[in-house]
Amino acid sequence: MERTRRVTLVVVDPDGTVRGVTSPLTISPPWWQEVGSIAAAVPGTTVLRLLEGTPDETGHMGGEVTYLVQHDDRLGPCPPLQPWAGELVDHPLRLPWARPGGPAADLDWVGSVVEVVGPPRQDRTWNLSAIWSIPAVVDGDRTTVWLKCVPPFFAHEANVLRLLDDRPLPRVIAAADHRILLAELPGEDGYDAGEAEQRSMVETLVHTQAASADRIDRLLAAGVPDHRAEPLTVALTELVARLAPDRDGLRLLVAQLPDRFAAVAATGLPDTIVHGDPHGGNCRRGTDPPIWFDWGDSTIGNPLLDLAATHRMADTTVRHWVDRWRQVVPGADPTSAWLALEPVARLREAWVYQRFLDNIEPAERCYHHRDVPAALDQAEAAVVSWTG
Repeated sequence: MERTRRVTLVVVDPDGTVRGVTSPLTISPPWWQEVGSIAAAVPGTTVLRLLEGTPDETGHMGGEVTYLVQHDDRLGPCPPLQPWAGELVDHPLRLPWARPGGPAADLDWVGSVVEVVGPPRQDRTWNLSAIWSIPAVVDGDRTTVWLKCVPPFFAHEANVLRLLDDRPLPRVIAAADHRILLAELPGEDGYDAGEAEQRSMVETLVHTQAASADRIDRLLAAGVPDHRAEPLTVALTELVARLAPDRDGLRLLVAQLPDRFAAVAATGLPDTIVHGDPHGGNCRRGTDPPIWFDWGDSTIGNPLLDLAATHRMADTTVRHWVDRWRQVVPGADPTSAWLALEPVARLREAWVYQRFLDNIEPAERCYHHRDVPAALDQAEAAVVSWTG
């Protein structure tokens, strides 16, 4: 059975005045940040932000969700509205595209860069991004461009794409403030990629990372966070002191960090760009080579930090990942590197999710709040009798 969500829309005018609230609508897919089907069901609707949500019995979205939206009556009739008893309160961490008039300003910017030749489609909006697909003319050709809006902690993404523009990554047409305009990507998202496709994705990622090794200074200067041994040790030590000071396994891991990083350095792998979230949904398959996108989570560090995403991949793909590094860096020992690095990579995942929670408004934290304790548990479970 197809999973759905029951969606209620609180409609506001461009000045933020509440017009009313709709009756619940049944919408698929269940993922709250995917909003294209809402505009399809209610033409003229632009979703601004999540107001509240209660997942279904799976715990993975679906259920009941309420959004704040704007509606353009010129593009379709507004559904019947009832009075809404809620209250809208401003928050200093609210993102530009989550405010009334914000999406319109983003689309106006696109129109200042390229010739828009068709109605924009809002595909996704949440605390990590807003994504639009927009028919446009670029360099004399009709195509579809993608507008991506990102929060401040992802502001380096456009710079990463430009500094690695000789690799199979999205092409930046323009970027300004929180906005990135990207050329359309061929292929399709690789959520359901088979093992052979996963291996091809991994090979592409490894070669992209290896190519970045001689660009570290430029990437750091462009704002990519530094997660090499010393700064990552500081970040993870502070994280455990803040969130889990009484957990013996995590305190042991923190104490081991200098020795673990020394052991990793001895294995011969270079520091590179780290994608940060390398699962199939962030890679386009059906292309040769595959194209990795969503580099907002990227940092500089040991490339095997990306192996923290292995729970989303087949075991054979993980082995292929390690073997590929052995081929790319002859004489390196990625197997030993991963033995030392695995709990560090898991703990770094907790740091990533906590950064989200610290930098997004409360209503949006429901997307990530369970990820921090899960990552802490995985890090502690990975601390075994490692002797260095």
